[in-house]
Amino acid sequence: MSMQPVRWGVLGVAKIAREKVIPPLKESPLVQLTAIASRDGSRVKAAAETLGFRRAYDSYQAVIDDPDVEAIYIPLPNHLHVEWAAKAVAAGKHVLCEKPLALAAAEIGPLAEAARRNNVLVMEGFMVLSHPLWQQARDLIRNGRIGPVHALHMSFASPNYDPANIRNRADAGGGSLTDKGCYAVALARYLFEDEPTRVAAVMDIADDFRVDSLTTALMAFPRAQASFNCASQLAAHQHLVVMGSKGRLEMPIPVNLPDDRPTHLTLVTGDNPADQIIEDIVQPPCNQYRLMIEQFSRAVRGDGQPSVSLAFSTGNARVIEALFRAADSGRWETVPTAG
Repeated sequence: MSMQPVRWGVLGVAKIAREKVIPPLKESPLVQLTAIASRDGSRVKAAAETLGFRRAYDSYQAVIDDPDVEAIYIPLPNHLHVEWAAKAVAAGKHVLCEKPLALAAAEIGPLAEAARRNNVLVMEGFMVLSHPLWQQARDLIRNGRIGPVHALHMSFASPNYDPANIRNRADAGGGSLTDKGCYAVALARYLFEDEPTRVAAVMDIADDFRVDSLTTALMAFPRAQASFNCASQLAAHQHLVVMGSKGRLEMPIPVNLPDDRPTHLTLVTGDNPADQIIEDIVQPPCNQYRLMIEQFSRAVRGDGQPSVSLAFSTGNARVIEALFRAADSGRWETVPTAG
């Protein structure tokens, strides 16, 4: 569809924005990089020049108030997401916010109501759900290639010992569950197309940062089980396996899918390990951040819907809250249902 590019503003010059999200957008015909802000004036001017923004501001509100800006991307620390998303929505701007959209599920309802009232879109930035490889994985499950799915396990770890990093700050909503475990929760819900009813978790709390440096979790779904571990002080590792009655799917890099080479999904079928059929499903190189923002930009122009609904984000937040409760109580905790 031929469309006018959506004029984007960015709140902050976070590393993920500078290195992951914004660079691939320079070549997108659906995106116009209009304005960027940082409270550090010299830093934002340098970022604007490097990244190709037309204007640089020294306040986030200035980007929101810019009449040329239609959509706002928020890569701020976790505890600021809802505050600035609400301000952007109140100004009639569409919002794409880094995950987690909110640190409490109850905060998303008022944001959704404000978005409806102001006729704008709000989406949580789970870029993986825009990647074709994940869509292929769900299609294989839907088509019965591995039979009814009963189990999923995911690991996601990377070392981060920087005390200044927002992921290590308790006051900013840091910790491995909100940073990495949120992907495991979202991807299990995405593949199972269902919601967990109860969860259990154990956490190691880092003495130096007072956030969870290792979380191991169980999620009981009506017809399946999912488990994951996420860590911020272990060697870098990612892996996912989904097990069905007739086979399994494996993905070696489920979250940080590379954009400079093909990505792979392994389909294994057959009862006898010695005679199993192994299929390598290959997806050509693509950038999942660009795909996410282009899809959102099309939705802004009325072509399709955001890849992540606010109902999905609310469900993810409910599960994460239940996991924190389970870690505190040492018991299984019920996940509240919608409504």
